Amino acid sequence: MRYALVNGQKLEAQKGIIDAVCPCCGNPVIPNCGPIKIHHWSHKNLKDCDSWYEPITEWHINWQNLFPEECREVVMGNHRADVVYKSCVLEFQHSFISADNIKEREAFYKNMTWVFDFSGKYSKNQLKLLKKNR
Repeated sequence: MRYALVNGQKLEAQKGIIDAVCPCCGNPVIPNCGPIKIHHWSHKNLKDCDSWYEPITEWHINWQNLFPEECREVVMGNHRADVVYKSCVLEFQHSFISADNIKEREAFYKNMTWVFDFSGKYSKNQLKLLKKNR
């Protein structure tokens, strides 16, 4: 997760910060600030409380940074939406996601828009639009 609460303030992971908690469940989290992965927070118990958790990538951060900080990683129930802007949830999807998981998130968030990363994954001939049957 990108943000944790430290004394009620939403902060990004930084070395040396203690007493941080998950904004979703309130359990302790620790900063992971190594040289390889994007700096992030992890639950001390090693299991993220959000069942939809996926590791944050530079691609996610670049999209989130297009919005004010208070719109990023917004807690909604037991989930963290990537962005909530003008009452619309924006989910940035960089990795594979199943159709069932897409339906589950859409049912939960209701008013939402997906932003999928197709860069480098498909050639022009492989990418096809399919009309959804309703």
